[in-house]
Amino acid sequence: EIQIKTNITKSLFYEIISPAKKRTPQKYQIILIGLAMGATVEEVNELLKLAKLKELYAKNKADAIIIFGIENKMSDTEIEELLIQSGADFSLFDRKKKG
Repeated sequence: EIQIKTNITKSLFYEIISPAKKRTPQKYQIILIGLAMGATVEEVNELLKLAKLKELYAKNKADAIIIFGIENKMSDTEIEELLIQSGADFSLFDRKKKG
């Protein structure tokens, strides 16, 4: 169910959650998984730490928007819209940007 909500391909999703993962997932993928799970900011940060990625940092523009979105129970598309409007250099969907 979470894999479907994130729109991450099944093979990539299983690679991300596999204990024998071959590569580090990208930050946007872990955030999408957290959003699909209905995770809190603390839980998303724990997921990011487990994936060996930097936690969300409120002084970072994009991270602050994501934190705001999680705290206000916004959808991934609503958070993405805020990221676009702010001109943040991060996207939950555009894999070409950082993250």
